[in-house]
Amino acid sequence: MKKFLTLTIFAALFVSCSTEIFDIEEDGATHFLKLNTIAEKGNIEYPIDLYAYSEDIEKEHITISSAEETPEFNLPAGTYTVYAVCGSTDFSKGYSTEPLMTGKTTVTLGKTDLTEPLTLKYAVARLIISLSDVPETATGVSVKIDSLYSSIDVKGELSAGRDITLQCQKKDDLWATDTVYILPSNTSSVAISVNHQLDANTSKNFSYIYPAPILAGHPYNFKGSYTSGISYAKLALALEAEGWAEEYNCDFAFGEGANNGQELISVEKPLIPVEILPTACSVWNGHVVATIDEEGNALLFSLEEWSDVSSADEGAENPTQASTIASGYIEDNIGGWSIPTEEQARLLVSNYAGTKSVPLVELLEGLDNAIVINNKDDNWFYLCEGGKYKFRSQNISTTNNNNKYHLRLVKPVKFILNE
Repeated sequence: MKKFLTLTIFAALFVSCSTEIFDIEEDGATHFLKLNTIAEKGNIEYPIDLYAYSEDIEKEHITISSAEETPEFNLPAGTYTVYAVCGSTDFSKGYSTEPLMTGKTTVTLGKTDLTEPLTLKYAVARLIISLSDVPETATGVSVKIDSLYSSIDVKGELSAGRDITLQCQKKDDLWATDTVYILPSNTSSVAISVNHQLDANTSKNFSYIYPAPILAGHPYNFKGSYTSGISYAKLALALEAEGWAEEYNCDFAFGEGANNGQELISVEKPLIPVEILPTACSVWNGHVVATIDEEGNALLFSLEEWSDVSSADEGAENPTQASTIASGYIEDNIGGWSIPTEEQARLLVSNYAGTKSVPLVELLEGLDNAIVINNKDDNWFYLCEGGKYKFRSQNISTTNNNNKYHLRLVKPVKFILNE
């Protein structure tokens, strides 16, 4: 009887102990989360860094060096967001020399192991810029690209904006950049500026507006020609088979003049490819097109208007207030605005001066972000010709230094149809 009681007590103690151990293991148990990493397009370049986050706190980080290794986390039960990074996230120079792929998936890990797919895709655009017919007098050539995101973190989140400058190397008859990888743009259009260094103290700058955003996952081939002429500029699309998405080829002209002296893509008059030419008194890409001719030569009209502006003081060494306003005005990343010339003023007044002025006035009245023209005030005069003249109708007269005027800026551009 004594032996039986001892055995019973021992068995009871064993059951109690084993239950307690099982509960502790279950509360703190970890399970495997396996990932099948695949590329949406292209090939994965190893290593891959994988990060498991729970409520924005990094729980584990592993690195996979080859396709033979299985990405595998050992995690407690819970919900996790897993981020993958393939390539460098260092864009301190504004670009990278290697492509970057990122991926993300959210999983809930219970009391059993789990296998989940994780797709990586390009987080950058591939870029090449080549320039032909650059003058022999150029000793160096660089290209500046505006409005790109400047950084990306392991979660694939983009931040800030910046301009980048790429140096070109001369190869035979071309000046070309290396192949680089850039983050996408944070604007709907991108300004590309070409700089020719002629000597230590002299350079020339020309610009081109690419009327679309730079998108991640696409290769961009910009081919500029100094003397090809405006009619040659076009935007063409092609397809590439290296795993990237649709390739964008953009041929554009730049320079001081070509085609019988026509002005090309200078800072003052950028070339803008479009599918359909805009009309006078219309909105293009958020900007007001005040006038346009059959060849696409147009004047953009500033959304902003300034009052109590000083006229030009020819005896002063400092720039006039009107000139200062014009030099600092940027409208949705488009710069190079100016006070209207006398000729431009005469083009404008047919659209907003006097009783026949309603088209442009009505257009501005319909825009939420534009200051409306008050064309019913007889004392409402605008500056033109560097601030030396004022206009309201076709009668343009000199200004008085003691008076104040209104100012509206213009931006000459040339629209061309895509071929």
